[in-house]
Amino acid sequence: MLLPPAPGCTDWNADNYDPNANIEDGSCLYSGCFDMEADNYDSQANTGDQEALCEYNGCTNEAADNYDPNANVDDGSCVGEGCMTDVCEYYGCTDWNADNYNPNANIEDGSCLYSGCMDMEADNYDSQANTGDQEALCEYNGCTNEAADNYDPNANVDDGSCVGEGCMTDVCEYYGCTDWNADNYNPNANIEDGSCLYSGCMDMEADNYDSQANTGDQEALCEYNGCTNEAADNYDPHANEDNGTCIVPGCMYEEATNYNAAATYDNLSCEFMIPSVHCGEGTYWDDFAQACLTIVTCQEDLDGDGVIGINDLMELLSSFGTMCEET
Repeated sequence: MLLPPAPGCTDWNADNYDPNANIEDGSCLYSGCFDMEADNYDSQANTGDQEALCEYNGCTNEAADNYDPNANVDDGSCVGEGCMTDVCEYYGCTDWNADNYNPNANIEDGSCLYSGCMDMEADNYDSQANTGDQEALCEYNGCTNEAADNYDPNANVDDGSCVGEGCMTDVCEYYGCTDWNADNYNPNANIEDGSCLYSGCMDMEADNYDSQANTGDQEALCEYNGCTNEAADNYDPHANEDNGTCIVPGCMYEEATNYNAAATYDNLSCEFMIPSVHCGEGTYWDDFAQACLTIVTCQEDLDGDGVIGINDLMELLSSFGTMCEET
């Protein structure tokens, strides 16, 4: 049965997508910032509260030298106030590894902070650390099972070393992961209990899929090979590992004015500077001949050799009687 025409917005990405519409009527609305000067300009946007949606990055600190009254998102670019010299001095932490690294500072003032465990007895002691919640940051490996024979009341990270309680026989049974290839291998276990963990990629679509894997940060572990260059014809937005297959169109001729060093195949777009300026005195560049030719000052010298001779006469006779094209 032929459905009656139903005009409306047929783009499911639009704010007002109409699933019943079968004729696009140009009414689609897309919320976003449509100010081209904004840092989050959206070329598709055509509606929305612009004051709330548009972002303008800059320094929002009114006391800073580079305060931007138009900025509504502070981008960390503020620099100290009152600098009147050519080379301003901005004190702060200059170590980009620090928690409070200041990209605008050019003089180290010893204020750098490094979160980490400061307890030398901890298993993750960090000699550089000088701040942070020590109770939360410090790790003490051991058996955290109070029912185990080797329970460690100071441990806060179970290292899989717990052994069963009350074993009085010659051959005690300790359940745990007995595969030394597993992340949580327990050297004290002698009975496999199926608790083994194997970090790896569990996505069968990934290039490094591991059929044994059953744990781990999939976003960090899974690899999808492809072209990661957005300028390439075969750019793969899902790829996170570039496999060198990118096909980048462009001019590959180094003498061209638009030579593209990143291009992987020539798309015949090369542009060359008209080389007439390179021709010597008394010559000119001929596009058809692709060469510098002598400027002819004598009209009768048809072959341009500087002499009116038999060749010029023969060339004239060869075209005798032909009609001249209108110009």
